[in-house]
Amino acid sequence: MGPQGSGKGTAAQELSNILKIPTISTGDLFRTEAASGSELGNRLKSIIDSGSLVPDELTVGILKQRLLQDDCKNGYMLDGFPRTMEQARLLENISQIDKVLYLDVDFDTVIERIGGRRTCPKCGHIHNVKFAGDPNYCSVCGTKYVVRADDTEEAIRKRLDTFTQKTLPIVEHFRQKGLVLSVDASRTPEYTLKQILKGLGK
Repeated sequence: MGPQGSGKGTAAQELSNILKIPTISTGDLFRTEAASGSELGNRLKSIIDSGSLVPDELTVGILKQRLLQDDCKNGYMLDGFPRTMEQARLLENISQIDKVLYLDVDFDTVIERIGGRRTCPKCGHIHNVKFAGDPNYCSVCGTKYVVRADDTEEAIRKRLDTFTQKTLPIVEHFRQKGLVLSVDASRTPEYTLKQILKGLGK
């Protein structure tokens, strides 16, 4: 867990490779199920297409099915879940939580990171203007970069407000149970990963 721009996705991918356990994203589960053509998939698709949020009980039901698969026998990581206190409580009913990794980074750093992000509309390459390279044209295919609508400072601050209101109470809930490993994510991804592995005793 952590605010947008804290490096959750990068850390999860690296940890998944090192620990040999899958990283599970409920968003990916939704997309896979919705594309399957199943009765549940069609129900999900109609919810997603309408712009509504998938109910917590349905989300946890789909997640529970995924956790029963063979590749989860030795453990798994959840990325982007739980997002609400109700989801956290439901999760505790279906899974034993060993550790909650919290990637701690101040909001000014987040705004700088995400605000400097540029996306290539042609090949999808993502570049950050605070690092080396041409800030205007894609280093992969030469197309002019664009700033995504949700990467503007106003949009980022709105998302951080939501994070403060919705996610931080969940982190505190797990912290009171002694499950939270808080890691400094303000430096490089490599540094963050080293701190996580150290905290996990790996």
